Amino acid sequence: MLTQEQIEQNRKEFIDLLNEIKPYRENFNLDGLVDYLNKCRFFNAPASTKYHCSYEGGLCEHTLDVLRLALDLSGKNERLSRALFKGSDAPRLETSIHIACLLHDISRASCYEEYVQNKKVYSSFGAKSDEIGKFDWVSQKSYKFREAKDRFCYGSFGQESEYIARCFLPLTMEESCAIIHSSDSFDNQGFNADGLSDIYAKHPLLSLLHIADFASMFIIEGNE
Repeated sequence: MLTQEQIEQNRKEFIDLLNEIKPYRENFNLDGLVDYLNKCRFFNAPASTKYHCSYEGGLCEHTLDVLRLALDLSGKNERLSRALFKGSDAPRLETSIHIACLLHDISRASCYEEYVQNKKVYSSFGAKSDEIGKFDWVSQKSYKFREAKDRFCYGSFGQESEYIARCFLPLTMEESCAIIHSSDSFDNQGFNADGLSDIYAKHPLLSLLHIADFASMFIIEGNE
């Protein structure tokens, strides 16, 4: 769980990182993007309903985790850096890493809504009992998917995030590809294994985002 102070700190860090991108990308409507993120409550949204970062502010926290790990991987591993930097200068590549990581999940902000879930909490002092033991009913805030009519529907999470991002800044093909295919492993868009392998092999930014995203979800956040 995050405190309101931590949520605000993550919000400030995210916006500061967007500001760092602006000098390197013409026609970037930064104010429009920040206004959109505020209105859709991106900075307060969870990253999932019950898995990683499934609490208020979890989506922004996860996004920052992904970026930090991607920058660490690309900067500290010499062979990986050479492969990523091939044909691209350092500022341009770092800008692309920032864009892909920061914006790859922005469509998820409109996907979840709060509801109150009644949960059994077992203890020797419970007022009720069942076949397992004594328990009390406890109400807690949880999240569920909004109905389709109440959220943005365009395609997969990646396709939706790419569309939204493109409304505010021009994307390179590498950035678009990375964002679009960032969640293919979960969305099951009909690519066979060979097709996905070809896409990952051809677009190193996508591979970097995929590695950082999965490591953040299943190693860093999954074990906290």
